Amino acid sequence: MFQEEKLTVPPTAPPSIGTHKISILAILSFSIALAPIILIFIPYLNCLAFLCPLAAIILGIIGLTQINKSGMVQGGKGLAIAGIAIGGLWIVLIPVLLIAGLSILGPSITNIFNNILQNLGTTGY
Repeated sequence: MFQEEKLTVPPTAPPSIGTHKISILAILSFSIALAPIILIFIPYLNCLAFLCPLAAIILGIIGLTQINKSGMVQGGKGLAIAGIAIGGLWIVLIPVLLIAGLSILGPSITNIFNNILQNLGTTGY
């Protein structure tokens, strides 16, 4: 008499895990923190290697506060923390590398400078 109707339920998507929108500032902070690795070897752009760590720290802090204010809706907290940490490491490392490089190259630079002065007819150091 009565026919049974089968109710079909449309398939639902599995719950999404980790589909947060990643903070652009966190990505920029991490990317800019890694930039001195390449910039140090490029003439005329290597002076930017001194500015990158400071920019990475500032962008990382701003990105981290935005992520925390969003109630963790935005992702990228690890990238922001890594950008801050790597930027801080560069702030310590760049002067150490600069001093080490100058101490190694210092005598050579002094000899070159003295040779130039001798060729000009003046006395050197």
